[in-house]
Amino acid sequence: MKTSSSLTLVAFVLAAANAAATTTLTSSNFDLDADATWDNGIPSALGDPDGQINTDYNFDDMGSGNTGGNFDASGLGAISITQTAGNGIGDQYNVHSNPNFTFNLNGGSMTSDGGSFIINGTNFNIGGGSLSALEFRLANGSMNVTSGSFTASLISLRGGTFNQTGGIITSNHGGPVFNRADTTTTLNLLGGSLIAGANNNNSLLQSIGLDTTIGGSLTADLPGALNIFAGGNHGNSSTLNFNSDWTGSLTLDSATAWDNVFEAGDIFYDGTELGANDFESYFQNNNGVITLVPEPSSALLGLIGCGGLLVRRRRHA
Repeated sequence: MKTSSSLTLVAFVLAAANAAATTTLTSSNFDLDADATWDNGIPSALGDPDGQINTDYNFDDMGSGNTGGNFDASGLGAISITQTAGNGIGDQYNVHSNPNFTFNLNGGSMTSDGGSFIINGTNFNIGGGSLSALEFRLANGSMNVTSGSFTASLISLRGGTFNQTGGIITSNHGGPVFNRADTTTTLNLLGGSLIAGANNNNSLLQSIGLDTTIGGSLTADLPGALNIFAGGNHGNSSTLNFNSDWTGSLTLDSATAWDNVFEAGDIFYDGTELGANDFESYFQNNNGVITLVPEPSSALLGLIGCGGLLVRRRRHA
């Protein structure tokens, strides 16, 4: 009986701890320092309550620390907020200065219809929801897109790490999809899709400050792109490396001589920079659709090996 009672008590304590580990937004205002807007107190490192959002809300006023859509989160500690439903809307979003602050957009949507949507020394993950912004700005911190969608008129990378392993990114900018950085930004495009929006991007990357890798199943549909780097400028600080595991495609302008573009510098295959006549060794161009030259299958290699063995036997016969 004592053992049974003890187990029941443990189960009750664990259940209570799990219940206390989350707090849900109950207000139409996304307020990070007002207890009344959350059912179990504000998300905080104290007691470790993670924030949950499943309702419509506005992020124009994020609390007493908010100034024009800028909220200093440096004093909040380690916080994780996850949105699974509902629609968030506001002008500027800039929760900044806390590398332990993470917002997970796993469902519903967020729309910034004025100002900028800024990830500044924090972390933002899109894992099933939809983010729409006029200007998106990464200023240190991390942006991770694994599924869902992300649409912006301007994507400006100014330090930090931007990862795409799934989902759809749409750029409505007339220039490059990913724009210039004040400091070097690591850009990993390893899955999902890039799509040119209304203004039909003329290039993939700004020529300054982007350390970019393409791999996995990443596809890009940019039929108006005449260059990889904006203005056809090679020899600046941006680089593009293609991993040998890349199985996707880049759909670019069909009339451009892409072998000349790829061989003009700053474009690499598995870490080795392409030089003269290297394009056709690794890539193929089918009317502007760029893919890797497929490696021989194991079955083909086996047949080649068998053929060589037969030749050797005939020679020794």
